[in-house]
Amino acid sequence: LSPRTIHFGSEQIFWECQYHIACESYPLGIPTQLKNPRTKSWRLFDPLLSGVEGMPAAPIDDRASKLSLFHEKWSQTVEWYMECKITKPRDKLVAIAGIAHKVAEATHERYLAGLWDSQDLAIQLLWYVLSRRQADDSPSTRPETYRAPSWSWASLEATIVWHWPTNYDKVLLSVAESTIVPHRTCEIRNAELEVSGCLFKARVEIARVKTDGSYDEDGDYNLLVDYEEIHEDGNITPLVFSIAGPVIHLDTAMMPVSTKTVYCLPVCTGWVGNPGSGPLQIAGLLLVQRQHTENGYSRVGIFGLNKTE
Repeated sequence: LSPRTIHFGSEQIFWECQYHIACESYPLGIPTQLKNPRTKSWRLFDPLLSGVEGMPAAPIDDRASKLSLFHEKWSQTVEWYMECKITKPRDKLVAIAGIAHKVAEATHERYLAGLWDSQDLAIQLLWYVLSRRQADDSPSTRPETYRAPSWSWASLEATIVWHWPTNYDKVLLSVAESTIVPHRTCEIRNAELEVSGCLFKARVEIARVKTDGSYDEDGDYNLLVDYEEIHEDGNITPLVFSIAGPVIHLDTAMMPVSTKTVYCLPVCTGWVGNPGSGPLQIAGLLLVQRQHTENGYSRVGIFGLNKTE
């Protein structure tokens, strides 16, 4: 991204750089009380990135603190970025590549299609779509043409919530390998994560039913797990266990179907990245199996389980 920008408005021209914002009406600088708060938000990275050639040697605690600050500002920037409407959707990763390049220079971390190859990569996967709506109130969607892997926020047209870094107790998922196949400038042809964890099959079901019997997808879902009870005589009884009070955030709407078969992949315990619900006993990814693959999965959302009395 250019460090200096000229904005051609309907009535006047605005000039913006890392140190100054001015216009024809206020050539010496726009007064603070008239500045757009969102413009100030975009500048959060400036003190960190200005003149950064790489992170200097520092005590471990200081370096960890600085890394955490970079990660926090990156996740905030991505949240604001995902509210924007890009003229060419395929440029989702391209348009933010300038900031990503600066962060990579400063942190020396490998960039993974919007995420970072750091020690808490598994936790980064827990971004989510709160309302499955974009800034213009259209539904969240995944483009038909491949742009990013399903585990990346860049795979969606939607506003997202990404509380990272955040507190958690124990990581339950390990990332064994990450692969990125580049395509053109700042675009990717393919990306995969090889992970190791505990996978269990379940069903997500729309919880709300209207008086006419139709389903109303308002963000409230049931999580059902099928299991079998084996009797002493050898007979087997199929049963369904409904998990109480699940927290479920789907990337895109389920309708017109009302039930979807998924695989739950726990990521961590004690996750506090879902404000309002308190620490979740278990937080993880909701996956579906990719066609024509035995061990390949795509993300469709996240889930959280609370303690039950």
